[in-house]
Amino acid sequence: MKFFLVFLLLSLLAPFAVYASSVSDYRSALDCQGKDSFNWYCIEEKKKDDVAPEEPLVTPAPPSAPHKDEASPLTYEEEMLNRFDEMVERLESLKRIAIVEPTHENVRNYISYQLEIQNKAAVFTDAWKRVQWQDPALDYSTRFTMNNIGKQEEQRVLRDAQQNTLAELSELGWGVWFFYSSTCSFCHRMTPSINLINSQGLSVLPVSIDHNPLQGLDMGYFKDQGQAQELGVTMTPSLFLVNQNTRLVVPVAFGIISYQELVRRIHTIVKTEPGDNF
Repeated sequence: MKFFLVFLLLSLLAPFAVYASSVSDYRSALDCQGKDSFNWYCIEEKKKDDVAPEEPLVTPAPPSAPHKDEASPLTYEEEMLNRFDEMVERLESLKRIAIVEPTHENVRNYISYQLEIQNKAAVFTDAWKRVQWQDPALDYSTRFTMNNIGKQEEQRVLRDAQQNTLAELSELGWGVWFFYSSTCSFCHRMTPSINLINSQGLSVLPVSIDHNPLQGLDMGYFKDQGQAQELGVTMTPSLFLVNQNTRLVVPVAFGIISYQELVRRIHTIVKTEPGDNF
């Protein structure tokens, strides 16, 4: 596994070439012999026979708006929307009247109608809960536990899954590149976490920015040969997940993080999709 991590790291700097050819149908402006030129190409005069006759513009007629019979009754949806608009308009009107002329009656009318709207909102909230209780597909808590007991069990299961992920990743071709500097104090603080990750089966390849070893690491290291610049590493420590099979390189963390957070991020990137509970 170490060999593949080193080989993949070196392959970042492998040169490649792209061959392309282009042919221009225009003569260079140096050969224009005094004629007008633009952008180093001669401007050729179009022949009159080649100019297509201009066609008269035809303005399309605007589409006719759908006409609704005034005598036709409103649909249920239209009636409900109209009632809602009337409620909002009346509440706003009573508020403006009370602000302009804050008499006892005006303020009382506004407060009274506002309380009526609040009661409707409370009934809506109660109906929302009852619908969710009777339809699990609409209940958020069936997918993401909200109570303390469920949260504790969910976290326990998740921690076990995260630990099992580290043991499985090596078989799937994954490894870690750990970019560090020997003068970086945060890098020294992360050495126990890096050693623990490596001991649990997920191979780690330390890459030294300053070509010096990092005291406390249990594994060897690789001297940076431009890979840090290729990956946009601007700070240490920096960690990347690397798959030797797919050549996929995924940033995991920039700066110091705890072992638990590092394991959580690795599990999230490899084992979950956006929107999953992690």
